[in-house]
Formats: sequence, C-alpha cells, structure tokens
Amino acid sequence: IWFVYRMVRDWSRPLNFAVSVADTIAAGREVNETEFQGQHDIGNLLQSLSGMYKSLKRYRAEVEASQSGLQEKIQQLSESKSSLAEAQRLARLGNWHWDCTSPTAYWSDEMYRILSASPSECEPALQTYLALMEPRSAENFDSKVKELTRVAGSVSDEQNIRAFDGNQRVVHHHVSSQANASGQVIRLCGTIQDITARRHAEQEIRRLALYDGLTGLPNRRYFLDQLEHTIAQARRSGEQVAAMFLDLDRFKRINDTLGHAAGDALLKEAARRLGQCVRDSDYVAREPNEPTDDESNVARLGGDEFTATLVDLKRPQDAAKVALRILHAMSEPFQIDGNDLVVTASVGIAVYPQDGDSAEVLLKNADTAMYRAKELGKNTYQFFTEDMNSTAFAKLTLESELQKALERDQFVLHYQPKIDIHSGKIAGVEALIRWSHPEWGLMAPGQFIALAEEIGLITVIGSWVMERACCQLKQWRDAGLPPISMAVNLASPSFRQPNLVHQVGALLKCYDVDAKLLQIEATESIMMTDVVTTMKTLTQLRELGVKLSIDDFGTGYSSLSYLRRFPIDQLKIDRSFVIDMVGNADAAAIAGAIVSLGTSLGLELVAEGVETQQQACLLRDMGCRMMQGYYFARPVPADEIAALLSNGTSFVLTPQQPEPEYPAGLTAEYA
Repeated sequence: IWFVYRMVRDWSRPLNFAVSVADTIAAGREVNETEFQGQHDIGNLLQSLSGMYKSLKRYRAEVEASQSGLQEKIQQLSESKSSLAEAQRLARLGNWHWDCTSPTAYWSDEMYRILSASPSECEPALQTYLALMEPRSAENFDSKVKELTRVAGSVSDEQNIRAFDGNQRVVHHHVSSQANASGQVIRLCGTIQDITARRHAEQEIRRLALYDGLTGLPNRRYFLDQLEHTIAQARRSGEQVAAMFLDLDRFKRINDTLGHAAGDALLKEAARRLGQCVRDSDYVAREPNEPTDDESNVARLGGDEFTATLVDLKRPQDAAKVALRILHAMSEPFQIDGNDLVVTASVGIAVYPQDGDSAEVLLKNADTAMYRAKELGKNTYQFFTEDMNSTAFAKLTLESELQKALERDQFVLHYQPKIDIHSGKIAGVEALIRWSHPEWGLMAPGQFIALAEEIGLITVIGSWVMERACCQLKQWRDAGLPPISMAVNLASPSFRQPNLVHQVGALLKCYDVDAKLLQIEATESIMMTDVVTTMKTLTQLRELGVKLSIDDFGTGYSSLSYLRRFPIDQLKIDRSFVIDMVGNADAAAIAGAIVSLGTSLGLELVAEGVETQQQACLLRDMGCRMMQGYYFARPVPADEIAALLSNGTSFVLTPQQPEPEYPAGLTAEYA
C-alpha cells in the first residue's frame, strides 16, 4: 500500500503542477520562467505551455499597444475638433456643406450661433438661410448658388441678414462647388463669417476721422473736402454757393456756470436745430452713431462753431432767409437739465464766386462776416464785404449806439407786479429795463445786456436802473400811492463794484426812499463767486436796510450752508420749476422743497413765471404767498402800475377765475 501511494504521488505531482501552470496562464496571471522547467513528458508539456504563454503575452502586448494608439488618435481627433470649434467661435466663422441629392445640408455649431438658432428651431436648408435676407439680396444670392450647382466654381459676397433673434448682422459668404470625374456638381460647401463687429469698428474709425464725436456732424477736414467738391461743381455749372459760419453767443458762460456736461448737451441740440434749418434741397446733418457715405452740408468745426453750405442759390438773398431761420431756431430756449437756457447765434455768410473761389478762402471770409455780426450785437447775420477787416470801427459803432441810448434817454423801465395772494394786492414790483430804439423798436434786455457787459457798459446801465428805480419809488410816494417794494436785478459786474454800497446809500438819501422798500436781486452764481467779498457786500447792504433776494434759486450752486450764513431776506423760485410743476412730480417736489426751506429759515418766497391758474393754486397750497408772472400781470410802464395802485386793483385767485390769453410769444420770456 505504501509503495502504491508513493508511486501514485510521484506520478501525479508533475501533472498537478502542469495543470496549475495552465490554470495560471488561463487566468491571465504572470508565470515565472522557472515554473516551465520539468522532466520527461511533463517537461515537454511545460515547454509547450511556455511557448503558448510567450505567444499570448506578445499578442496581449500588441493588442494593448494598438488600443493605446487608437485612444490617442481618438483623443487627438477630439482635441482637433474642439480646437476647430473654438477657432470658429473666436473667428465667428461657421461652415456648411450640401450634397446636391439631399434636401437638407449640414450646418456647424458656429453657424447656428451666428444665426441665433438651434438645430431644433430651423431646418439646415438653403431656403431657411435665404429667408433671413432682404428679398432682392436673397434673389441675387440664390441665383449664384444655382449657377454653382451647374458649373463648378466659387463665389464670395457680403450680405446684411436679420438673425432669428431679430438682430441685424453683416456676414461674409464663401461658397464653392465640387464635381465628380464626369464634371457633374455633386456637392456644395462654404463658410459664413459674422463681420458685424468689424464693420462697426471700421465705421467708428471713419467717424472719428471725419466726424465730430459729440454731435455726429462732419468735422472741419471733411467739410472742407465737401465744400471744395461743391465749388468745383458750381464752377462747371455756373451756380452760386454760400458758406455759412455760425458761432453761439456767450456759450462760455454756460460751461462756466452749469458745467461742460450741460454745454455738451446744448451743442448737440444746437446741431440738431441747425440741421433742421437747412433747406430740403440741401443735405441734412447725419446721426452721430450712424455715419454714412452721404455728403453733408452742415459741420461742426470745434467748440461752439458750426458751418453750413447752401447749394444751387438763385441769388445771395436766399442765404439770408436760411440764416434768419437759424437765428430763430437758436433763439428758442434750450431745455438743459431742467433749465431754460437762451443762447443766441451770430452767422456770417460768404458767397461763391464773388467772395472766394476756394473752400479755405470762402470759409475764412464767412468767419470774418460772423465776427462782424457779433460786433453788431450778436443774434444777427452778416454777408461778407471787403471792408470787414476793420473790427475797431465796428466796436466803436456799437459802443456809440449804447452811449446814445443813455445820452438820449432811450432806456425805459417796465415793472412787473408781485402779488400777495392772501390779500390780492400788489406788494411789490420788479424793475425790468427795455431799450426803445428809434429804428428797432422796443428791445428786451436779452438783446443788448450781454453786449453791454462785453464792451464794459453794463455797470453804467446798472447804475441808471438803480437810480430810476429809486426815483420812481419817490414819485409813487409823492402821488399818495400805497408803498410797495421795488426789486432791482444786478448783473455780476454791477454787483462787484467796490462802491456799490456807497452808491445805493447815496441814492436812498437823495430820493428820501425807505431802504426797506428797495430789494436787490442777485443770482446764486454771482453770490457764490468770491464768497468772502460777497458776504461783506451783502452785510453792508443789509446794514443800510436794503432787502436782499436770491434770484433763480435752485438753478445754481444752492449751497445750503452759505444760504444760512448769507443775510438773505427772500428766495425767488425759478420759473423753470414753476412751468414744469403741473404734471411733473419732480419739479413740483423741488418747488415744494424750496418753499419749505425758505419758510423754515424765515425767508419770504416769491414764485416767478406763474402763467396758469393751476400753477398759482398749487403754489398757494404749498405755502407760497408771493407770486409774479403773466397769469397776474405782464411788465408794464410806471403809469399803468400807478393806475393799478390807485384803483386798489385786487388779484383774487379763485377756481372760477379764467386764465388770461396773451399774444403769441409773450410767455416765452416774461422778463
């Protein structure tokens, strides 16, 4: 038994070992080379297993290498596709192809993005794309594509399309067709690139080079080129051409008082009005953000200077008609940041061929004529003449006219009542100067005060107004009329006279006028300039007994700290707030705040520019007691004020009181 056991064990052990090695190979596990060593038949079996194992390892290594290479190729292809898609996205470039036997085409992802669509929203077909174009453009593009389906070739083009989101885009197409060996077109492929941003950038560069960035009008360079071209055409046809040079009067005052933002807003509105004044047969100024290839006969040269070209003139007087339209348009109040700004213009005109045969000469002479218009008082136009080189003579003429007005007593004062709505009586008046010119008629202060300030006569005129106001108070008192206050508005140069306090005191004494009946009005901007000197002047005037008022309150600096420190008796609510307060919650809130502020500080409130019953009632409900404006009375001569006082005229504010009707234009500038 022991012998048989040993024999079976010795015979089966190698066989079990071989089976174990075979199982290891079948399981895919590593086998040590020593395990393939054996004797006799078992050794041969192990050698066979060894060869099989080596072949299996080699095959496995080849498979793994092949799979690794395939994965790498797939990864590279994926990265290449991703890079291509990213490149197309950055370049806004989509691609497509269409097999002529199929009704639909292939569109890339970027093409869908350019068209603002998704594959589920639209069919990738030629008709879908053509529907995004203008009909004429679609018809033209369709004919080109059909031609490419017949004959192999390529075509490039630009189109304006309206994408699926409704936005306009500019795209560049490139289409090519592929033919088989027999020459039959079997496939079309192409690209579409969104170049909207590029076109906008090119337009912006062109605009910056040729157009004024603020108003969108052509600049000097472009205007001169166009004027030269117009003159060349007029030279061939024998026509007349007028060049107009326009400058806004006293524009610097707007920038200094309200800031450059307000000045820029005014310039843009002036450019718009100027474009509207040009005849229909002339070119109109274009929009600032959409320059085109059209010519323009209106331009901004810089600052507050503008030009216009009038073509095909029958006679030079036709240019004067256009100039009058411009002057009228510019004289209308500008609504800037809630303020009514009155800015006039001066226009110079030079006509081809008599005033110059080139653009530079013609524009230079128009500029000279414009300065002549300024010297004549602004808010006017002048044709160029050869004797315009003498500016000194023109200034002397203007100064002489104003001096004559004083010497010949051509200035008069009108008085606008201030109504106490509690009593309905006239509590005071504001003295407003007028120039009764023998040829030009009665002129409002806006037509000559700024000119007088420019040539240094404003202080003389201001002194005349102060004296006439004090004299009138005495005359009304001597006539036995009820005492009322007299307000005099002083311009900046008059307010800054070093002897202003002495002058006022002397007039009060000379005419024996009660100082508390005299009110001096000054704007916020005047008071806030050189505050220390202003405080001293106001204090000295208060010591005389004179009442002090801030005119146009709310439109200037409105410093509450200085308002508390200044010896002020009265605030006048600016007419811009009064006009807008009905129907404008913001203006009404500002007016109400001013009333509350003045009341809390113990100041008298006067609302100026009251022109309707609604305004008067709203102000009354706010607590404003004193009002002034056309609703109650317009500025009238002294004898009419005397008649109102002697008759005891009462201005009763009732719901049944009808609103008066005034001639056209009276409400535009009540002072």
